[in-house]
Amino acid sequence: MEQPEQEHYATNESASTDKPTGRFLFVFWTVQELSVLVSAVLASAWVAGAKTAYALILGLIFDIVAELGGSSLTPGETLSHISQWCLVLTGLGGLKAVGAMFFMGLWIVHGELRAKMVRRHLLWSIMGKEMAWFDACHEGMASIVAGLQTYAGCPSADVGVPY
Repeated sequence: MEQPEQEHYATNESASTDKPTGRFLFVFWTVQELSVLVSAVLASAWVAGAKTAYALILGLIFDIVAELGGSSLTPGETLSHISQWCLVLTGLGGLKAVGAMFFMGLWIVHGELRAKMVRRHLLWSIMGKEMAWFDACHEGMASIVAGLQTYAGCPSADVGVPY
């Protein structure tokens, strides 16, 4: 395992600390994590857009049925128009399923990358401690190990499907 290096981070840490900006939200993320995050947000937008398109197409189908009720379309024309929109709905459903697969997968990958980074930083911070630090702990090594396992496990517990 290699030690995390500062040049892997997405933003410059030498930025002015006088006034906080939005850049500070991304200081602790790596470029790899940001690329997965951006992809996950795009997949989320795709799924949201597909849901909106689904509702609009259903509205168009109801308009066609309403025109049949208003006697402006014949039953054959109504069947033809609804069949066309049903084919569009079928294609949209398939694309929405693929988008939902990427949506779920990318958010899980993003969470796992965050958990991996937390564990790596935790390991390197512990490896950098002097032996006297471990000897000075009042509760002993067992409580330190239990606390570290709990702390390192928290990001993994947060990884879930964001529905």
